[in-house]
Amino acid sequence: MTFQPTPYTELLVFSAVLSGSLSVYAVHRHRSATRNPGSLLYFAVLMAAAACWSGTYAIGISEVEYGPKVFWLTVTNLFTVVAPTAWLAFALSYTDNDHQLTRRAWSALAVEPIVVVTVILTAQNHDLYYLSVERVNDPGFWVLSRELGPMFILHAAYSYALVVAGALVFLKFVRLDEGTYRGQALLLVGGSLLPVVSNVAFVLDVFGDNVNLTSVVLGLSGLAFATAISRYRFFELAPLARDTVVERMRDGYVMVDENGAVVDSNEAASQVLGVPDDLVGMHLREVLPEVADAVERGQAAEHGHGEVTRQVDGDRRHLDVSTSELESVEGTLVVLRDVTDERRAERRFQTLIEGSSDIITVFDADGVVTYVSPSVERVLGIPPEDIVGLHVSETIHPEDSEAVTSTFDTTPRESGFGNRVEYRAQDADGDWRYLEAAGRNLLDDESVSGIVVNARDVTERKEREQRLEETMSDLERTNERLERFASVVSHDLRNPLNVADGYAELLEERVDDPAVGEIRTSHDRMRRIIDDVLALAQDDDVTERSAVSLEALAEEAWEAVDTKDATLAVDEGTVVADRTRLARVFENLFRNSIEHGGASVSVTVGPLSDVDGFYVADDGPGIPGDVAGSLFEEGVSGDGGTGLGLAIVADIVNAHGWTVEAVADGDGARFEVRSDDQPVLSTRE
Repeated sequence: MTFQPTPYTELLVFSAVLSGSLSVYAVHRHRSATRNPGSLLYFAVLMAAAACWSGTYAIGISEVEYGPKVFWLTVTNLFTVVAPTAWLAFALSYTDNDHQLTRRAWSALAVEPIVVVTVILTAQNHDLYYLSVERVNDPGFWVLSRELGPMFILHAAYSYALVVAGALVFLKFVRLDEGTYRGQALLLVGGSLLPVVSNVAFVLDVFGDNVNLTSVVLGLSGLAFATAISRYRFFELAPLARDTVVERMRDGYVMVDENGAVVDSNEAASQVLGVPDDLVGMHLREVLPEVADAVERGQAAEHGHGEVTRQVDGDRRHLDVSTSELESVEGTLVVLRDVTDERRAERRFQTLIEGSSDIITVFDADGVVTYVSPSVERVLGIPPEDIVGLHVSETIHPEDSEAVTSTFDTTPRESGFGNRVEYRAQDADGDWRYLEAAGRNLLDDESVSGIVVNARDVTERKEREQRLEETMSDLERTNERLERFASVVSHDLRNPLNVADGYAELLEERVDDPAVGEIRTSHDRMRRIIDDVLALAQDDDVTERSAVSLEALAEEAWEAVDTKDATLAVDEGTVVADRTRLARVFENLFRNSIEHGGASVSVTVGPLSDVDGFYVADDGPGIPGDVAGSLFEEGVSGDGGTGLGLAIVADIVNAHGWTVEAVADGDGARFEVRSDDQPVLSTRE
């Protein structure tokens, strides 16, 4: 191979490097592209074809010998087949018209390149592509002089058609788009048409030097594309075509000209307005008469905003309408947003607030009331308009004002209500009612710009609490009196009783008279009464329990009672109880059996067989019918009793969480202690 210097070689090589770099860059960006990745691939193919075209033509024009020149010319012609198709595909994809690149379209586009490639590769066997090819030295270096064949002319015309079609796609985009992408599209259109002009000049032999400068101009087109990339961020800001921006908008879009006629709209506008899909050609008065007058009078100005209500399919709809005059064309853009759900939600919440029994109050940063719900009239009997404008301190009891102010000044600016506070507010009758309030700081929320306080009337609750406090206070005083009474009983009565009992004992030694024994018996009865009264005055709570042998506890209690000639029989078992207090239960039940059953009564103790519990029974005369229903009440007793013993039994049993019942038994008296929840016997736990 022999090479010759030419004035075009370096320019062609530069064009090849530039186009190749753009192709590599497009492939690199395609990996991370989120929009229109197909357009990047088509652009990469176009630039790759341009690079190969420039590169192979640079080699061919630098070659001297005829054979190598023809070879490189053939290779160059193969790449010229790729560029036009890649350009059209890039233009369609870049402007969001990929839907036109169907499988059938690609099949149609592939026919001409396949035919041309076949003709080029078999050019030595026919005269379809070139009628003749000769080596000449007209421009001062060796070039090929070609007489173009019919297939070459058809291929050139077809290529021009594809390039022009792509340029028209961009021109349409220029007409629809404003701003940044307009300059970008102009560069792309201009860059695509320059190679066409150059190739037409070559085919018509305008310069007569047998040099095809199309590849050089294609390099300049690559430079134009590079400018579009660097200046207008070609790959970072893929343009949104009308189908994406307008047709997919959730809001309605209507464009009207200076006469009020609709020139463009989207499907959302038809749905919002409840009119036919195709609005183009209709007058604005037909589709939106509520704003037509304002638009015609030019009142839309730069930006207009309002809300209209209309019937759509029998439903009342609320539309937010914004209008703006366009500077570049004579017309007005109308954007429609359906706010029906928002307005219904607002009415719903307004109804909830107005119907609530709570008082909703809003006051600003200075403490001035800006809103109060109508419920204030139901609670305080004061109309809302009489409160709005007052300082919040004027509606609160003077003693509570500082507490309320400090509480709501520190209310957190977060979701949910903050600190709670109780205060008094005066009603229309001059009475003070108690309110419990919680606040939320919404001073930073432009829609509220205040502190929202939710208050409810708790006057009745406060009155109940006060009554309860008074009752508890009375109960404490009663307990104090009871404790003093117990002290008197324990000390002031027991001491003279002991003295009297001592004198009775001396009298018994000196006088042999049965009356002295009766005195001693009365003293014992008085002593039991004192013990029973003290037992009733004790706290009934049971705090400590332990497992106690039923047999041991019963025998211990039996020893503490004057059992005379009575007998005791106990079945084995274990009870869970306060040992000391349960022993008192057995003592009182045993004493009851001996007092009412006689000195020789037989007493039995044992666990119940069917439920959790135990029993104490005797073989005495049984329970008198006139006291059976009120046996455990204080003061109720048979002959010789104090009337307190069984009441003490009931109190201690109930303190354990159990129940006691007197069971009718023909052979004597029987008392059963049982429970369904709190265990009595350890075997029931």
